[in-house]
Amino acid sequence: MNSKSAQIILDKEDDDVKKNIAHPNTDEEQKEINRITKRVNEMREQQTQTHREFNDRTLLMYVNDNEKRINNYVPPRDESFDDWQTKGFEGVTREKMFAFVSKVALSRPKYKFKATRKDGFIDRIISGVTEDFYDYSWEFEDPTGVEFFYDAWSAAGHGTVIRYEGIEKNDTVEEEFDDYDITTGEIKGYKEKIETGEINCKSRRLRLIDFLIPDWKEPDVQMQPYVAEVTIMTRYKFNEAYGDYYNAKNVPFMKDVYDIWGDSFYMQEWAKLPEDLVHVTYYYEKGDKTKFRIIANGVLILATPIPFKHAKYPYSRGIFKPFAEDGFYGKALPDEIAWDQDIYNALKNMIVDRSILHIQRPMITDGNNEFSDVFMSPNKILNLKGNVQTLDIAPPNANDMQMLEFLRGSINRQSSDVQQSGGTGSGVTAREIVIADESARKLAGVFRLFLEDFDIRATRLRVSNILQFYFEPIKIEEIIDGKKQEKLKVAYRTISIESNLKNGKPGLREINIVGKKKDLPSQDELTADVIVMKKQGMNFEKKAVTADYIKKFRVDVSIIPESSFESSRSLNLALETEYQKTVATLYPNFFQQYQQVFFDNLNEVYDKDPDMFAQAPAQPAPQPAMAQAGQGQAQPSTPISSELANQQPTLGKLSGLEM
Repeated sequence: MNSKSAQIILDKEDDDVKKNIAHPNTDEEQKEINRITKRVNEMREQQTQTHREFNDRTLLMYVNDNEKRINNYVPPRDESFDDWQTKGFEGVTREKMFAFVSKVALSRPKYKFKATRKDGFIDRIISGVTEDFYDYSWEFEDPTGVEFFYDAWSAAGHGTVIRYEGIEKNDTVEEEFDDYDITTGEIKGYKEKIETGEINCKSRRLRLIDFLIPDWKEPDVQMQPYVAEVTIMTRYKFNEAYGDYYNAKNVPFMKDVYDIWGDSFYMQEWAKLPEDLVHVTYYYEKGDKTKFRIIANGVLILATPIPFKHAKYPYSRGIFKPFAEDGFYGKALPDEIAWDQDIYNALKNMIVDRSILHIQRPMITDGNNEFSDVFMSPNKILNLKGNVQTLDIAPPNANDMQMLEFLRGSINRQSSDVQQSGGTGSGVTAREIVIADESARKLAGVFRLFLEDFDIRATRLRVSNILQFYFEPIKIEEIIDGKKQEKLKVAYRTISIESNLKNGKPGLREINIVGKKKDLPSQDELTADVIVMKKQGMNFEKKAVTADYIKKFRVDVSIIPESSFESSRSLNLALETEYQKTVATLYPNFFQQYQQVFFDNLNEVYDKDPDMFAQAPAQPAPQPAMAQAGQGQAQPSTPISSELANQQPTLGKLSGLEM
């Protein structure tokens, strides 16, 4: 039935004047809208309830309280505080946040890829190609890796992070013309070339309150029966993203849809949106047939199965630490150390207040109304009656300072085992630096575990999207003199990526995707391109693969444990130096035989280019005899590795997690 008898009531400024407009969706579509809206209402209402895990706060209150602690929020003064009293918030929580996140999230985790065909055949070339496309997808979207840092920051700061892994279509417009007359401004032979169809991976972080789930006891987002994401966007952005969708042009303004949602919580929350904003709901459901729906201001604009071949929800969930094994949301770092942080703040504020009172001591008198509370001024003479004396207030002492240090140590113990391990190391040997690094890894080990679990789930979604969309042809449409050309041009991707090549050295690898086997370049053509690039001084590789062949494989992904940890330069220098000294001492013949390998490894650790040693060195000028004699007595300079090793930091400071 395609009846459109249902109506939207549009409320005008005059309450007595109302206009009825037919709903753009069919009766069946409206029933589905109502069903989805009811579920969204129920999930949203569950968010507004207080929960024991959040210390009897709602999810929104929990997130806001943690953000205030991270940003050292100081509430406005009330009547209980005098103007002179200290009301500060020590930045211990923020320091711990940076220490944790910077240790485990300065680089994205590394993965191993295995491409397997249905008959069990494993192709290393396709595995490598998939890995290169995965790296390329991140270089295109997030070349610095800052988004992974923010993922970890959100997980630690809010307790939970939700990341969407989907795709984004990038349309590029290139304007071409034959000639431009700079005198008259006339353009001749104008041609507009529109390149359409380059689809790239796109990830984004969601606000926790924008992601809705029905089962708060199920930690795996893929096991939820249905999920929804709600967001608002400007009318311009909505038209840009969904302007060509079904019924997109019939999406009403927010003030015009009261009759759809009535007095529901859903309506109460979003009814006050300005007219230029659109409330969008993305709804996913699993079952015998997957469902994906987009509803904009109460109008259904898309109804399809989940558009990804992996048939999963395009979301990955990560936590900082669990409340319980069966909980969806995690416990945040600011919440974990909140009690000690509050006591520390209170004690420090009291110590500062004592210092102020000791410097500007209050006075007492037996007279009435002899002086006001503004009598403290330099060189001021007061004529007073009665006995006046200052209060003897002692300044802060060593016990106060020790208590502050104890509380700071308690905060460290809440989130680390550095202090529990029993002290400090000298940092002289590589072994002690390794111990410090291991201490840091234990310190952030639980967070790393959950962060890796979060990222590998998102990575599997991304790799599946790469296999589905990256090897499809790009359609190029040409418009010449305002007329669209009937024939479309088709092209496949060619990517270039910096990586370690087959010879073990870093260089540039180019991968060409072609449609069919007949389109593959010959080996001579590939070799010729490599030779040309090498003549330009570049380490270069080139591959060509057919899209049809790649689509025959399934790619499995496994994470390289602890690959997101940021190794310290001092650790790398000390380990490599000690290793080479050990080999040279115990196996001198072996060290002599492979000294070029050891030399290259040492240059890599010190970030030196080995090619600078390829040229013949200049012959040194002859030196006078006295200079040569003095040179024989010169003492060798201390290598930088020894200087780094002799700094003698504590284990906590070496790990970066002790303040």
